[in-house]
Amino acid sequence: MEQYEYIPPVEELSKDDISNYQGAIESLRDVFRSSDQRWEERVYQIAAGALSLCMAAFTFLAGMDKGFSLDWRGCMIMLIYVVVILINFMSQRLTVRNCQELMVDIGNDVSAGKPFDRKALQESYDEKNLKVRRIYWIESALLLADVVCTIVYLWSALN
Repeated sequence: MEQYEYIPPVEELSKDDISNYQGAIESLRDVFRSSDQRWEERVYQIAAGALSLCMAAFTFLAGMDKGFSLDWRGCMIMLIYVVVILINFMSQRLTVRNCQELMVDIGNDVSAGKPFDRKALQESYDEKNLKVRRIYWIESALLLADVVCTIVYLWSALN
């Protein structure tokens, strides 16, 4: 990634093209950095929040003398939270890889002396991130469904 710190002037490129390429690389670098930060925040929030809350609620229910015991549904709820964390990790790694690939593509365009084409760059970015957007939807749906299942499971265990 460091090999694209500076785009050397190519005789066929205008100063505007070079400036636009440098701006695009800096934007990708920002996505790369923020993706790492978001991933750490999300994992800690999901892991600490959901799993800890489940374990605390299950422990509380087990101590109520209502005959509560952790069954397969409770185990599945916790397993799905773990799956969401793994999906989250996968989507973050995919985002980073996409940014690196786009930076290589930009470097190749500069080396070839192609003029800057914002529309083509945006289309390439959108195409590469289609999987990431789908993964985000799956992750969000799983997390929402698991939270609902947790609430229903705990409600049924209390009654």
